[in-house]
Amino acid sequence: MNMRRFFLLTIVLLLALVPLTASAGPTITKQVPIYSATDDMGPVFTVLDDNTATFWSAVAGSTLTLKSEGSTVREIWVRNGAYTSQDDYYSFARPHVLKVTLTYNGGSQQVSYRYRMADAYSDNAYSNHWCFGYQRILLPQAINGVTKIELTIESSKQGYGSTGATITDIIVATGN
Repeated sequence: MNMRRFFLLTIVLLLALVPLTASAGPTITKQVPIYSATDDMGPVFTVLDDNTATFWSAVAGSTLTLKSEGSTVREIWVRNGAYTSQDDYYSFARPHVLKVTLTYNGGSQQVSYRYRMADAYSDNAYSNHWCFGYQRILLPQAINGVTKIELTIESSKQGYGSTGATITDIIVATGN
C-alpha cells in the first residue's frame, strides 16, 4: 500500500470512528468506514466531511463511487442539495432519483436499487427517515461484504441558480 493511500485511509477510518451527534446529523453507532470517494474527475472527499457548506455537484448520469473494506451495509444517509440555507437549497439542483449499486462478495456480485429523494429543505426535522438534512436510504436487507457503492444521479430537480445536482454529505451504516 502506498503512503498516500495509507494516509487517506487512516484519516477516513479515524473520522468514521467518531460518532456523529444529533446536531450535525443522525446518530449512527455502526458507521461503515469509507476509504475512497471518487467520480470521473477524481477524489470527492467533501461528501464525507459532514460539513453543510461543502458538496459534490454533478449532472444527471454522473456516478459517485464509495469504496469500503468488505463491510455490511444496510442504510445510506444522504444530504440532498446544498444545506447552507433554505435559499441555497432551492438555488442548487438536487438529485431526484438515485440509483444505488452495491458490489459485494469480492466483486463477484452486484445489486441495484432506485430511490426517489424527498425534495424539501428540512435541516431541523428529525425522524427515522429524515434527520437534520440527511435522508435515509434503507436497503431492503443488509448486504454483507460490500466493497463498492455507486450512487448514480438518474434525474434531478432543477434549482433556479445552478444546474449541477448537489449532494452535501453521505454516511454509510450497518443499520441501527
